[in-house]
Amino acid sequence: MRTMKERSKKDSLIQFWQNHSEAIAALGYNLILAIVIWVASSLIAKAVCKAIQDTNSKLNKVDATLIPIFSTVASYAVYVIGGVFILDIIGVNTASLIALVGAAGLAVGLALKDTLSNIAAGIMLLILRPFKSGDFIEFGSTQGTVKEINLFITVLETIDGLYIASFKN
Repeated sequence: MRTMKERSKKDSLIQFWQNHSEAIAALGYNLILAIVIWVASSLIAKAVCKAIQDTNSKLNKVDATLIPIFSTVASYAVYVIGGVFILDIIGVNTASLIALVGAAGLAVGLALKDTLSNIAAGIMLLILRPFKSGDFIEFGSTQGTVKEINLFITVLETIDGLYIASFKN
């Protein structure tokens, strides 16, 4: 009796394979392709980060504070592009997904407009360099030596030794 059940299971597996072999093979192919794209995205993201860091170390055109930001943004961009390719392979309608992400980005951008304005001001200070660390500046009634410039704040040391964090706004 046990052999009859085993034979029945074996026959049903053979029949399942005969009915669905093309779909299983296509799913396996898509899964392997998705894994290859993810691995390639990881390698490309690391290469892009290294290229950004190596290029700046040779040219020294961009402030050292911006390099981690640029490399992180580039890395995420590569991963997002790889993710869109993977979703397309799986069969997700990527056009509507990209439109949805764009609308969500617009909503987040409008909600965070003041914060994003501060980040943009910080990036402009770092790129345009109207002053840099070590410069003595005066704004309003405050005078001091610039100690640190980053995306959100600029730290000054006043003449009497006080540290002032100036938030960009």
